[in-house]
Amino acid sequence: MRRTRTDEIDRLLEETAASEPKRRAAALRSLCPCHIKRNERRV
Repeated sequence: MRRTRTDEIDRLLEETAASEPKRRAAALRSLCPCHIKRNERRV
């Protein structure tokens, strides 16, 4: 998986509340510190 860009974080945070479990899981994987690779207060 690629590094999560800063401009994607707000959308991914919203997707963690999606009704579809697969969308929530994908968002959570993308928000993992190993994918963000920087200190991010919102996560």
